Amino acid sequence: MTTEETNRREFEKWVETIGYSNAQFRDSDEYISDAVKVAWGSWQAARERDKRIIEVLKDGLQTDGAHHKQWYLNEVMKLINADIAKDVETHWTHDGGIAP
Repeated sequence: MTTEETNRREFEKWVETIGYSNAQFRDSDEYISDAVKVAWGSWQAARERDKRIIEVLKDGLQTDGAHHKQWYLNEVMKLINADIAKDVETHWTHDGGIAP
């Protein structure tokens, strides 16, 4: 099963929890409300963001040096919440690390 198929099945389970049947979901887009379409887009975007976070973390774990690891942590924070990352950079005392 491909990643896209897995993602689609997970999303279909979520769609069922909000009251849509899988038959309606699979048969035609005309049965899917705009809210579900927006939710699908948001859900896919979150999955892509999670993939990027995991890749950055993998890279960071394979990199020597605390100063580089700090840079990776900052990058993860930016992916999770850019506003909080900016606040940390401007108001908190921290070492931003060095890009590898």
